[in-house]
Amino acid sequence: KEEQMRRDLEKQDRERRKEEERMLREKQREEERFQREQRRELERREKFLQKENLR
Repeated sequence: KEEQMRRDLEKQDRERRKEEERMLREKQREEERFQREQRRELERREKFLQKENLR
């Protein structure tokens, strides 16, 4: 009986870790996407400013 409980606990533990890793990867992807968008926005602004300066 204790053996069964221990196995159940280990299983829950593994599943929780897997879930946490998944959440972490998800979060990293979000941040990377956000940074890419920020960079694009910056580049767009710089190009616009350069055009303005040429006038």
